[in-house]
Amino acid sequence: MKKVEPHINGKLTFNKLTISFFSRVIIEDFSITGAPGDTMVCAKKVAVYLSPKDILRGKLRANRIFISDGIFNYIEEGGKKDSNVSRILSSPTTATKEDTTQKSSWPVIDVKELRLQNYRFYFHDYRPPKAPVSPGCMDYTNIYAYDINLRAYDFATRPEKGITAKIHSLSAKEKSGLILKKLSGDFFLNKNASGFKNLDLQEGFSRVRAKYLTFSYNSSKDLKYWIQKVDMDVDFTDTFLDFNTIGIYTPYMQGNDLQVYLNGRVHGTVANLETSRLKIETVSKKTLIDLAISIKGLPKIRKTVFDANIFNLKSTSEETDMFISRFARENSMKILSSYIPKTKFTLRGDMLGTIYDFDANGKFESTAGDVDFDLSSLIKSKVDGAVIEGSVKTSDITLGKILKVNNLGDLSAHTKAEVTIRKKQYGGLGINIDSLSISKLGFKGYNYKNIFAIGKYSEEIFDGRIISHDPNLDLMFQGVATLSDISKKSIYNFYADVPYIDLAALNFIKNKDKGKLSLRTMANISSSGDDIYGNIDIKNVTYWGEKEYKFNSITLTSSFQDQDYKMDIKAPFIEAKYISTEHPREFISGIKSILLEEQFGELMTRKKRDESMRTPATSQLDILTYDTEMILDILMPELYLADSTHIALNIDQKDSLSLNISSDRIALGQNSLKAFDLDVSNSDSLLLSNIRADMITLGKGNLYDNNIDILSKDGVVSLLCKLDQETNNSNELIFNSSISFDRGTAGGIRTNIFLDSSFVNIRGYRLNIDSSYTSLAKREFSFRDFTINNGDQAICIDGTLSEDPADSIKVDFDRFDISIADAFLKKKINIEGELTGNILATGIYGTPNILMDVNGSNIALKSRTVGDLHIMSKWDQNRSRMNLLLRNNNEGLTPLTLSGYYQPSGKFLNMNVTLKEFGLSAVEPFLKG
Repeated sequence: MKKVEPHINGKLTFNKLTISFFSRVIIEDFSITGAPGDTMVCAKKVAVYLSPKDILRGKLRANRIFISDGIFNYIEEGGKKDSNVSRILSSPTTATKEDTTQKSSWPVIDVKELRLQNYRFYFHDYRPPKAPVSPGCMDYTNIYAYDINLRAYDFATRPEKGITAKIHSLSAKEKSGLILKKLSGDFFLNKNASGFKNLDLQEGFSRVRAKYLTFSYNSSKDLKYWIQKVDMDVDFTDTFLDFNTIGIYTPYMQGNDLQVYLNGRVHGTVANLETSRLKIETVSKKTLIDLAISIKGLPKIRKTVFDANIFNLKSTSEETDMFISRFARENSMKILSSYIPKTKFTLRGDMLGTIYDFDANGKFESTAGDVDFDLSSLIKSKVDGAVIEGSVKTSDITLGKILKVNNLGDLSAHTKAEVTIRKKQYGGLGINIDSLSISKLGFKGYNYKNIFAIGKYSEEIFDGRIISHDPNLDLMFQGVATLSDISKKSIYNFYADVPYIDLAALNFIKNKDKGKLSLRTMANISSSGDDIYGNIDIKNVTYWGEKEYKFNSITLTSSFQDQDYKMDIKAPFIEAKYISTEHPREFISGIKSILLEEQFGELMTRKKRDESMRTPATSQLDILTYDTEMILDILMPELYLADSTHIALNIDQKDSLSLNISSDRIALGQNSLKAFDLDVSNSDSLLLSNIRADMITLGKGNLYDNNIDILSKDGVVSLLCKLDQETNNSNELIFNSSISFDRGTAGGIRTNIFLDSSFVNIRGYRLNIDSSYTSLAKREFSFRDFTINNGDQAICIDGTLSEDPADSIKVDFDRFDISIADAFLKKKINIEGELTGNILATGIYGTPNILMDVNGSNIALKSRTVGDLHIMSKWDQNRSRMNLLLRNNNEGLTPLTLSGYYQPSGKFLNMNVTLKEFGLSAVEPFLKG
């Protein structure tokens, strides 16, 4: 006591002292106090194992000290003496003038082994914290550690070095929730620093391994300003860091469960951290960061300045999103992975600034392409948004996959631009393009190149210039265009010059010999909602295909004013005009309503238009063609429209419709209509149509004086068709029927045909069609006594084909002349003969069964006699297959026999062929040469 008390400004007391053989001292209820109630340190038990020789020499050396059930209080007091520790440990002796340079010093103490058991530590600053402390976070003005257990060796105090010790194990808990499971290392503590060498710290979440960890400060009062004034220096070695640990020290990191491994040196205060080389690796090993960084401003993350040099960053899009989500404190943010999923990448570069205002440059390399960038970013405000400016160079970016556009390919480009990102209500995305150079842009399998652009994009409107010098697209665009849905408010005011475009090379058309085009166009169009007004003027159009075609001018004009809609198309090949008091959309809806909904409204799947909300309107559509040879040769070579083909359509306010289509000739391939005229009109619930044509050509056959009358009322259509050939009546048709529609069993529309007696005369062969009923629907066909006859020759169809296995259909042949088939075949085979027999079919949509017993007599092909044929089929229930037989008889011989079976379950056909004196002349009609 006499050795210690002169060095402190307080009292050392104990309740009981036991000395055993001068080498063991046990002190009970030990304490050091400054005044009554002012306890700095105390312990219920202190056991000291001393060396008698050192005691006699006046040295405080011990082989072992054991302290249990005590507390160490550190109280910040302010004033000249910063704390109770400074006050109590200072010398009480008043210095003389000669001794003013003397300072108090640590006593010399040596302990080979020091143990603490169930100890506590309390730090308190009576001044309240500047900001409220979050639950679960460390309160740096009120630290309380308990359950402290220590085992240390070579504990020593020296006036110059302070306290040193080799800590074997240290464990403790703190009221914030911090759990120190075990700490080991070489410890030191003096008035200006503390720390460890060879540190191994196992905390509740993390494990810190470091070659050294030091905390430096000017005085003990700096401890209450830990973040700003305590200088940390640590050299991590395979440290495992769970950010839940950091969440104990700063509330911003609370709930962040990111886990990484650290290697490298970090030094500075929490508010001013710096590392010259730090390697960070995630637990999954998918992310590795090698960087040098300076971080100034923590824990105020919004004002923190980052100065980073990223030597190498390897990661994946998903794990990067995980990083961003943890630091942004958002759940499952998908920034990269929504555009480049499952993508590995490497990033190298520099970054300086805050997360709201920074400069960055570097290179991004990935399986989705490479990006070189030099950017500045500034987040201004909620209204002004974020501004990013600088240059970006891309190389083989998989743009189509990123934007999920099938026809879009890779992009290689270089741009200098300023991008403003705002919420839509504050202006949305804005881009000022100083320059854009595209060296590669894939679209529809073609890579465009040599494309340049300048301009700006704001509120979904592009205003600028685009120039293309691609070998297959020579283009100059100058003007304004809205890049959004045309149904919104849009503006298109531009001039475009296209000296050359090869549509085939660009894969817009397949024919490589066609599709070369040049033109100039000017457009001045505006739209608001569904209303479009303005004009497009296309001039100097030249088209190269098999021939060269030129068109002087094509003009499209649209206007809307005071509920009057006008649209005009003027071109060398067509003139069209639309005038109405209702929108074209309503006009089309009105035609649909008159032609379909009023007659078949119950069958329409879409909702009928609400007539009660509709204003009566008048509409007129007039289309007149001129010489269409050139334009149709380009668009549809098989189609021909005669000059002055005319379409006139009028609808009045009572929805009375009048439609007329007339043309001297309309042709499609080998089929044509001559002197064609169509009239359609309505009256109340009646819809009347009449089709006339002087001549109808179908392939090589002609029909003259043709007339078709169609009358529809309340969903029932009456059809009377008269086609004849006046010269010799070899081709003639009289077809009379009524047709109605309802819903079939499968839910689709069913067509019911009630046929009156009709006939058809094909090349002089007359076929009478008896009165019958036929219904046609999806997977359901029904015939009732459908009979075609010519005197005593007939074919009759009766029955139903459907998904019901009980349904069946039967076809009976009675000496039916099959030569009529030639009229319906593109390639004539001059077939002759008669068929007699029947065919019965069931289970067509399940397990098909066709029973066939048909005889063909006097069969001939291309004037070559085949003879008689006998065709049979029968279902084999045991083997679930259909047995087939075809036998040919000719002049007493059987030259051909086919036998076998068809198995529906595997769609398997097995046939055996027997030939006996089979003449090859029988197949000559089907061979070339």
